[in-house]
Amino acid sequence: MRRPQVGPTFSAAENYAIKFPSGPLTGCSPRAPDPKLAHPDPDTHRTQMIDPSPVHSVGEHPEDQLRFLVDRVDAGVRCALVTIVGIVDSASRSLGTQMVVTQDGRYAGSVSSGCIDGSVANFALESLKTGERRRVQLGAGSNYFDLQLPCGGGVDLLIVPDPDIEAIAGVVESLGERSACALHITADAIRFSDSAADADAPTDAAEFVVPYRPKLRLILAGRGAELTFFCKLAVSCGFDVAAFSPDEVDVETCRAFGAAGTHLANTAQTPDLDADPWTAIVMLFHDHDWEPGILGAALSSDAFYIGALGSRKTHANRLETMRKTGASESDLKRISGPIGLVPSMRNATMLAISTLAEVVDRLNQRSA
Repeated sequence: MRRPQVGPTFSAAENYAIKFPSGPLTGCSPRAPDPKLAHPDPDTHRTQMIDPSPVHSVGEHPEDQLRFLVDRVDAGVRCALVTIVGIVDSASRSLGTQMVVTQDGRYAGSVSSGCIDGSVANFALESLKTGERRRVQLGAGSNYFDLQLPCGGGVDLLIVPDPDIEAIAGVVESLGERSACALHITADAIRFSDSAADADAPTDAAEFVVPYRPKLRLILAGRGAELTFFCKLAVSCGFDVAAFSPDEVDVETCRAFGAAGTHLANTAQTPDLDADPWTAIVMLFHDHDWEPGILGAALSSDAFYIGALGSRKTHANRLETMRKTGASESDLKRISGPIGLVPSMRNATMLAISTLAEVVDRLNQRSA
């Protein structure tokens, strides 16, 4: 028997219809939308066919997708917001994952890793045409037998045409300021909350809560290939990256990749790391004299991960050096070393991949 997955206290009615205060949203109809939707051209009065297409330039983080929505609305283009509000068995995306669909047939984000996104965009275009919210169930248990998820699971989607732009802009602004926030979605409204507690609030039968947290920030300090290759990888993943180095060429290289770059003038310099609970700090020095000041600043921050390059012997010496600076044993336990899920990587690219995997694993454990 298939079991729907929902939020901590989220309840669902028969056929996984979400019960809101004013009753369930419109359920699935047995008719799937046309593969391409017809829209009249106001100049020629001829029918134009829209074939939805993804916007690959928009990042995967909700901040990027919702910023895209705000920008398109500011440009006079209507948009719909699609949210996963229920899951049957399993799916490639989690509850609360969203997708933005524009009136001109473009979409940012994915609710299925691409296997049904085009069809979902067509449902959203129909909602924009009618102006009505709707709930669509796809995959397992759906009336749309020709739209299946390869994983065998199913998703419940809530489609909201023309969502409250002030609420969406509130999320974009909060995430830009690196603050957690949430959207509360009911049958007839979307409400923004800038309370960090609301980002962890359970969803219930009255409303669906979509929590948002800032992008992963990576602060990298070091020099040479270990720094620049790691920086290039992290930027390509869409993370917020800041690089610190005594080598001006390395700083300029990291800036060229799209990271913020800061030159370290001397070993006594204590940089302002601006590290919050969604920040990981990685030390990539072979000349470890640069480490104490930066590690001291890291230990004074809320960073969820602090790691440093080097062997076990190097790490033991590092910890002894930090003890002499007054670091407590509880502080020293925060410093990971040697870094990386795969030990003893002696290639800059592989070291970056291994360490980034460790950072993501730590973040995932923290968020669980």
